[in-house]
Amino acid sequence: MSYCPNCGTENEVGAKFCSNCATKLDFQVRAEPTRRVISKPLILGAVALILILLVVLVILPRGLGIYGTYEMENFPAYFTEIKRDGTFSQTMWGMRIEGRGEREGNRLTFIVPGLPTSSGTIEGNRIIADDGSVWIKRR
Repeated sequence: MSYCPNCGTENEVGAKFCSNCATKLDFQVRAEPTRRVISKPLILGAVALILILLVVLVILPRGLGIYGTYEMENFPAYFTEIKRDGTFSQTMWGMRIEGRGEREGNRLTFIVPGLPTSSGTIEGNRIIADDGSVWIKRR
C-alpha cells in the first residue's frame, strides 16, 4: 500500500493519483503509521523517580533528620534533645540547660545565653563536638 503525502489516504500500490484528493503519487511505498509505545523501562524509571522524590520530600524531613535524643558516647547519662523548632535541651551533671541550635550544612552550633557556644559536625547518626566528645543518636 502507498499513502498520499498530502492527505494520508491509503491508495493501491502503483496508483498515479490519490483516490481522495487527486495529488500525484510518486510510487513510493510507505509503511503504515505506527503507534508509539511507551517502553516498560521508561515507565519503571518514571515510577522510581516519583518514589525517590517522595522519600526526599516527605520521609527525610520527618524521620531521618537530626531531631531526636543524643547520648554522650562515654557518658550515656549525659544527653541532648534536639527539637524540630530549633531549640534543644541538654542534661549533664544533673543540670538541664536549654538553648537554640543553628545548622549550616553539616555544622551544628548550640547557643545558650550567658554561656560560650559549642559546635560540632553531624556525621550520620552522630555529632562530633569540637571538644572531641561524640554524641550518638538513640534509636
